Amino acid sequence: MAQSNGPHTNCSTPCNRSDPLAYVFEHSLTGPLTRLRGTTVRTNIQTGGVEETRIFGLIEEAKITRKTFDGRMLDLEITLSDWVYR
Repeated sequence: MAQSNGPHTNCSTPCNRSDPLAYVFEHSLTGPLTRLRGTTVRTNIQTGGVEETRIFGLIEEAKITRKTFDGRMLDLEITLSDWVYR
């Protein structure tokens, strides 16, 4: 199954460890993104005497890119499941 690229968001302001709010914001994303990645959806559709069951996650992948020396977030990329686009 081909992956669709979801919204691609860049951090518009430098997010570094010296700015507590930015640091908390960046690190507060990892928990919810991990939970969304682990969320499983199951659907079953019956048409014409045939039932199709699909099991998938809401998001395929999430990636946070940041500088190692100061923790500044450079990029946030989330790849959504194809189901989201249907």
